[in-house]
Amino acid sequence: MKERQTYINGEWIDESKASIHIYDSQFMFGDGVFEMARTFNHEFFLLEEHIERLFRSMKYLQIPITKTKEEVINLCEEAFERNKEYFTGNAGGEYPEECRILINVSRGPLGIYREVFELTRGEKWNEPTWIINVWQLSKTSRGLAHFFEHGADAIIPSQRQIPSRLLENKVKNRSRLHYQMANLQVKSHGVEAVPLLLDEDGFITESTGANFIMIENGKIITPELRNMLRGSSMMYILETIAPQLGLEVIHKNFEPYDVMNCEEAMFTGTFVNLLPCNRLNGAYFNEARKENPIGPVTQKICDQWSHNVGMPFMKQIKYWARDFPVHNLSKSLLGGTGD
Repeated sequence: MKERQTYINGEWIDESKASIHIYDSQFMFGDGVFEMARTFNHEFFLLEEHIERLFRSMKYLQIPITKTKEEVINLCEEAFERNKEYFTGNAGGEYPEECRILINVSRGPLGIYREVFELTRGEKWNEPTWIINVWQLSKTSRGLAHFFEHGADAIIPSQRQIPSRLLENKVKNRSRLHYQMANLQVKSHGVEAVPLLLDEDGFITESTGANFIMIENGKIITPELRNMLRGSSMMYILETIAPQLGLEVIHKNFEPYDVMNCEEAMFTGTFVNLLPCNRLNGAYFNEARKENPIGPVTQKICDQWSHNVGMPFMKQIKYWARDFPVHNLSKSLLGGTGD
């Protein structure tokens, strides 16, 4: 069977052969940045915003920006076209397969090992490693459809968020061991558990690859944006959907006590857009969310998002999930099947 094609530094190669060198800075230090975007109806969603954030991350980490935004967009479009056969069919008749694209940039091989690469002093060195690959989005999302029926249980692990004064969280980087520790600490809490990290002062921050939003008095409440990644899905809700719906947005510090007393809550991320959350450490916020994890404001956000992109994304994910085992999100992120 023909393999998907992956872009690495000017070449298109089989996905199974795509790799970084053992002396690459990303492998040695976790020294790299990345972005993950998706399509709706085969049209890339927020791709330019993702690339702009990638460039901001590279600038902050002093990784040379060797491509223009237009060049990266063109490569993403080419990656989709080269692999289009994996997305032209339906993941089941009614709703189309979608594309998840991953843009990964590392600083490149470390100079101390340059002799391994047989480079002379006149040759280029310290060029970043660019990797762009695609994946069927249904394979990421279908095992998580059960969250739309039962809601997510936000579990607070002992692992704390690394504060931005120690490591800048607004850089979407590959140094993610603290995320994995949080995943390890909640994996035994069941298939509906999702980690929710606190900062060093005990305030809510984010999950391991997703942001957290709660609804209070009909208003959107998010943590202060200082100690977490400003996720594209969260910012789309705050900057696009909230004005469309006339919803007030408040950024503030809040604690588990506030989450336990909120009206609604959700996790947001590219692979699912949003997941309703109705519990904290196993306890339901209120009886209404026990009966239906998707509250009225969350439903309005889902409906507006679906309208904007021309796809009822919750129905799409549920359709992908038919006859597919339920996944434990943390186990999936750790490499297990989650079945």
